[in-house]
Amino acid sequence: LTLAKPIASKTTAKIEISWRTKLPGGPNGRGHRMTQRFDDTLFQPTQWFPRVAKYDDLRGWDTTPYMGPSEFYNNFGRCDVSIDVPAGWIVSGTGVLQNPNEVLTAKARERLTKVLESDAITTIVDKDEVGPGVSTQPGAPSAEGNRLVWHHVAENVNDFAWATSKNFIWTATRATIPGKGPVPIHMVYQPERASLFANAGPIARHALEFYSKLWAPYPFPQLTMQDGPSAGMEYPMVVNSNQGAADHEIGHQWWPMMVGNN
Repeated sequence: LTLAKPIASKTTAKIEISWRTKLPGGPNGRGHRMTQRFDDTLFQPTQWFPRVAKYDDLRGWDTTPYMGPSEFYNNFGRCDVSIDVPAGWIVSGTGVLQNPNEVLTAKARERLTKVLESDAITTIVDKDEVGPGVSTQPGAPSAEGNRLVWHHVAENVNDFAWATSKNFIWTATRATIPGKGPVPIHMVYQPERASLFANAGPIARHALEFYSKLWAPYPFPQLTMQDGPSAGMEYPMVVNSNQGAADHEIGHQWWPMMVGNN
């Protein structure tokens, strides 16, 4: 969509958009970054919202459409996102959860307080902790059943990706960033795919610490590895990958998540 009237230099414009999107995937979905769900049990949305084109000071507006098998060239900004899902479904994604008391159980919140104390893998929600009031808070009644709203905020990011499932196992560990200190590494995955995440924590820790020393300290407050049909794509603070591509995708947290490139 091209604006009817250009935005003049040194002025601002506010754009408000209502939209709907259908996530590609299903029973025969390929393991590809544009396949975004396992039937109706896990959703892994990426490239899911309208965005403003990037203005490149060398070439002007970059209006190249994103077609899937490529990197992206986006603006940096603040993402403030509220995600309304059925109670019992765990939500992960870019940014920091703003309302843990409203969506997480007391047991999960207590377990999260231990994550930064050691390199051990801490289980936040286990495979037998499923459903409203067990994996999450009970939620608020509605015509569609009990629901919860997960509120995430991310500063200085060039995209926002997330995932949700009613069967997620959630584990966590830490990486110790030079000059910064410990940051949490979260891992959410389906129980039947646990073997693909057996070494994900140590691999992610090593990658964050190694690249922080090699290039520049990891700038974000956390990292999340998300299970799903896309098992090799990067977003700010998010890796859609299991342990297989973890090191590669975490390297992308520097390019293009810190240093935007086209």
